[in-house]
Amino acid sequence: MSQRFVLSAYFLLISVALFAQQTNYNGVGRWRTHFPYKDVRQIQEAGDFIFVLPEKGFFTFHQPSGEINVYSKVNGFSDIDISIMRYIESLNLMVFVYATGNIDILDLKTNTITNLPDITRKNLFGNKVFYDLQYMSNKAYLSSSFGLLVIDLKKLEISDSYQNANLTPVYSSAIYKDYIYAGTSKGIVRTKATGGNPASGSSWENVKSGFESRLLRVFDDKLFAVNDSIYQKYDGNSSNTWENVKSNPKRNVVSLEICHNKLVETHWGGYLISKPGTNAVDSVRENRMLFGIIDMSNKIWTGGSGSGLINIKPSGDYGYLGINGPNGLTSNTIAGWNGEIWVSSGGPGFVYGPTFNGGGFYHFNENLWENRPDNPAELRAMFDFGAIAINQGNGDVWMGTHGTGIAHLQNGKFVERFDTNNSTLQKQANLYTLVPGIGLDSKGNLWAANYDVERCLSSRSVNGKWQSYKLSTRFVGEMVIDGLDQKWMATPRSNGSGLVVFKEASGNKPQQDRLLMKGKGSGDLPSNRVNALLIDKDNEIWIGTDEGLAVFFNPARAFDYEEDAQRIIVDQNGVVGYLLGSESINDMTIDGANRKWVATNNGAFLVEKDGTSVLQHFTIDNSPLPSNVIKSVGVNGVTGEVFFGTENGIVSYGGDATEAGDKHSNVKIYPNPVRQNYEGNITISGLPDYATVKITDVSGRIVYETLSNGGIATWNGRMFNGNRPQTGIYLIFSSNKNDEESLVSKMLFVH
Repeated sequence: MSQRFVLSAYFLLISVALFAQQTNYNGVGRWRTHFPYKDVRQIQEAGDFIFVLPEKGFFTFHQPSGEINVYSKVNGFSDIDISIMRYIESLNLMVFVYATGNIDILDLKTNTITNLPDITRKNLFGNKVFYDLQYMSNKAYLSSSFGLLVIDLKKLEISDSYQNANLTPVYSSAIYKDYIYAGTSKGIVRTKATGGNPASGSSWENVKSGFESRLLRVFDDKLFAVNDSIYQKYDGNSSNTWENVKSNPKRNVVSLEICHNKLVETHWGGYLISKPGTNAVDSVRENRMLFGIIDMSNKIWTGGSGSGLINIKPSGDYGYLGINGPNGLTSNTIAGWNGEIWVSSGGPGFVYGPTFNGGGFYHFNENLWENRPDNPAELRAMFDFGAIAINQGNGDVWMGTHGTGIAHLQNGKFVERFDTNNSTLQKQANLYTLVPGIGLDSKGNLWAANYDVERCLSSRSVNGKWQSYKLSTRFVGEMVIDGLDQKWMATPRSNGSGLVVFKEASGNKPQQDRLLMKGKGSGDLPSNRVNALLIDKDNEIWIGTDEGLAVFFNPARAFDYEEDAQRIIVDQNGVVGYLLGSESINDMTIDGANRKWVATNNGAFLVEKDGTSVLQHFTIDNSPLPSNVIKSVGVNGVTGEVFFGTENGIVSYGGDATEAGDKHSNVKIYPNPVRQNYEGNITISGLPDYATVKITDVSGRIVYETLSNGGIATWNGRMFNGNRPQTGIYLIFSSNKNDEESLVSKMLFVH
């Protein structure tokens, strides 16, 4: 399958120093990625472009213009986990081999992507790991954990498979003096390239026994390889004698590339550069790089873990290229406030202990990511950031960690840390201060769930006074606070309940708490394993478990033991059952229209505000999601953009609902004008909440009518009969839900 692909610029390089870059919001229905790009795993030169493989996806640097582009499933590629990237100069093709075995072939002449899914579809290969790809004798040889594959890039098919030759794994291959050589875990073997039977194990002979052999390359009429971590060469002699390229033998060689008639060996201490016709080897020192090439102007392009893309000029001058993004792939909580997004990277591990994740947190503001700073040392010492609470009035951010207490930030800057030294928080078993849940009540008081300690709930008043409380359980986790200032907390690993609801003593009313669990009269939860809690705009408590959803519709009766949570029954495409069935719920959030975005192990669901229907279901098969396992979800209430934290990184989608008030505010229509070749949705933003929107021609004839989702309404550009309207000026009449305020806007529509 082929599709059109355009090398378009998303970023512009300003200088050769480390720089930040901006990815602009693309609008309703559009996706964008938010991956870390600081790690460099592979590099290829393709004409004026430098292709770079970070953790996920890839990016290109155009040397003449300085433009940098990032690419992923959003741009039409099949996946983001790329094992091998190889440029075939004679065909002007870039080949991407994904971890799944899927292969994309990018034709740089026609700007088209062709997919070769054969390996992915065949289960007979078993475990798939891919090590190397070399283009030789008009065929691409793919070395893998299950043998050697031969791919015909002109016919776009797998032409041969040497799985039955007992060559597993094959780390690399080369054709040298009419032999196919394969580097294996037991050394190097070879078979006749023509006239032989490579599919038969008996046709292969050993020419270098021992430990594993990798990175086979033919250069200057010699065969180079890394044998048992020793960089060696072989001239085809009958005694099969290999010669060390350098006298100091073992080194951690990470790449070996032929570039402009030079052979570039990269190891953790630098580079060895060989030229034809001489045994002399140039040496360049550089620490901890993972890949290296030399371009047409004799610059070294390299990179490693956390380094970004580096170039070293012949003069010795360095250039650094960095792409803005979060520090890591992991995310625990995503929270939005005033057009900003905060993401925590850590949280509890599988048995609810610390994971010692040092990624900190990521802050997305004005289309740029800022990561946790290295200073002060007090902040740097904190790990496993998880729960987030944001003061909706002043934007103060509170973050609970799973081991080091609570961090408080003002105006995006760290101001103080709270732990056992300056608060009522306690350490679990005198080891770690676990705070998996935090929240702010209507008075601005901070509440913290302090897992597995005797007084497991602490509060900090607005004047700084701390107080702790003993509950009927000590196992408290994620927290939400309802409109009555009642605290709802998951009870992880409690072996008896799913959540606890708590209300402190007030006046003549004593302290109350109630455990909710499975069973009628006990809470009637779908499961005692509660993973997510959400309070919506109607003050209803949505409870996400590992076996589906339930809702506590009336929190005012939280301590009435006859009041249980309810499961919503829906009719979805003729099938009657519980809303989302037994899906394992990982996280939930609401958008501006009070609809629920639900993160699961089976993708992301958008649920109608009352739960009566599923409006969207995104998976890896119908969207650019990098994984179906979605750990966290959050919404930018100003733009409507929805952020998904998956196990493979963060992506976002242009949702069609924003936060809104009772009046119009900076109403915008885009696109405007609507061109004749435009097929997407037309978006009207800045509307009042739940606004009535009518679109008419200049004579007053209504062509479309709808209600806004929060502050956004969309139109697919079709009239009631499904046809596109005629070219002309169209009027958009909008009014708030009480018809107390109205506005008329204009739009040019081209048929």
